[in-house]
Amino acid sequence: MKRCGGIFRVFLIALIFLMLPFIIQGEDLLVFPGVRVEGMELGGKNQAEVFKVFESIDEKVGKRSINFVIDDVSGDLPGKITTTYQEIGIVLDKDKMWQDAVAVGRDGNWWTNILMKWQAKRKGYVISLRLYIDEERAEKFLREKTKPWYREAKDAALQTTEDDKVMIIPHEYGRGVDWDAAMRYLQEEISYRPGLPLGVTLHLTSIEPKRLTEDVEKYQITELLSGFTTVFNQNEKNRTQNIRIAANSIDGCLIEPGGIFSFNEVVGPRTEEAGYSDAKIFVQNEVVPGIGGGVCQVSSTVYIAALKAEQEIVERYPHSKTVSYATPGLDATVVYGYRDVKFRNNTEGHLLIKCHVEKNRLMVKIYGKEKKREGTVEIKSRRVSEIQPDTIFLEDPDVPQGEYILARQGEAGLIVVVERFYYDKSGSLIMKEFISRDSYPAVARIIKVREGG
Repeated sequence: MKRCGGIFRVFLIALIFLMLPFIIQGEDLLVFPGVRVEGMELGGKNQAEVFKVFESIDEKVGKRSINFVIDDVSGDLPGKITTTYQEIGIVLDKDKMWQDAVAVGRDGNWWTNILMKWQAKRKGYVISLRLYIDEERAEKFLREKTKPWYREAKDAALQTTEDDKVMIIPHEYGRGVDWDAAMRYLQEEISYRPGLPLGVTLHLTSIEPKRLTEDVEKYQITELLSGFTTVFNQNEKNRTQNIRIAANSIDGCLIEPGGIFSFNEVVGPRTEEAGYSDAKIFVQNEVVPGIGGGVCQVSSTVYIAALKAEQEIVERYPHSKTVSYATPGLDATVVYGYRDVKFRNNTEGHLLIKCHVEKNRLMVKIYGKEKKREGTVEIKSRRVSEIQPDTIFLEDPDVPQGEYILARQGEAGLIVVVERFYYDKSGSLIMKEFISRDSYPAVARIIKVREGG
């Protein structure tokens, strides 16, 4: 009977030890005596108190040094960067360290827990530092410090000369730190040697350009296909600026074989945010201020150059009136989201559009693959008929009796046909191609007269 009572007591004690961790979980956990970190006692402290200890440790660890050695075989620059844990963004992982501290004497079976607590109290139990790195902060810091070793990769490019030759500028490989390897190695070091002064090697790696020389060679851009220049009044500052912005957007545009050039897609919306200002535009036969005035001169110049380069016109609209910078039938109005200028690259190679402003001239040139056919192309605009303006009489009591006032000078309208003529090298006509038939409505003359007069 006594023996059964003894077994029961042992069982009860064991049960209490087994249940103790679960009972304590509902209360404010305290670290068992003897648990230390970096020589500081954590025993008997709750989470808030332990975190205060961690803060002081974090401050101390943050001052420890890290030496980065740059693996620069050229030896042109001193290859060492010295910093601290804190500066680069390495800090204590307080949550994990708290979990390590309270787990001592709690995360095993009842017997190992008793043994662990006894050993911690008698001999002490040291938990390791746990660190984590803010990779974004570390990379930002190191990118700034390693700028002297950085060399940007240069894409292969096309360059045109004053005499319209096409040259390929070869690509150049860049150089920079292998950030993935650097962050990976740094993370390993602070895991295996937490809180110790570190030495980390930063390896330089080659940076490949996005566009290689062989890529540009495949474009097969070898010669000037066409060019066209229009002039404008430099004294109209806003209009000049609008022309310049649109031209810069187009300059260097590449069109792949079979690809379609869209003026609106390349230039984008004409807004104040994009730098455009008010200048003169056509609205219902009237000249009024509007954002982006002058852009239509760019679209018209591109359109004429595309015609001369024998491109297939996909979309184009004339203005409501003839314009000063283009022959009737060769203008091309654009309105973002509504009217566009589009043409398809019908050559076997890429097309390159160069577009720039020089003083009062807007110049557009299209380069591409050498033509198989020898000869020339002419674009001709032919006036089919002229539309005489109507006269509108408006009664106005302020007009003197027997007199009249010319309120608006009328303008004749036009019907124009544009054709493309192909000639062989001897000058003989090979083919004639219809391009467009445009109608520019006449603008009525307005005369003010006195009522009954």
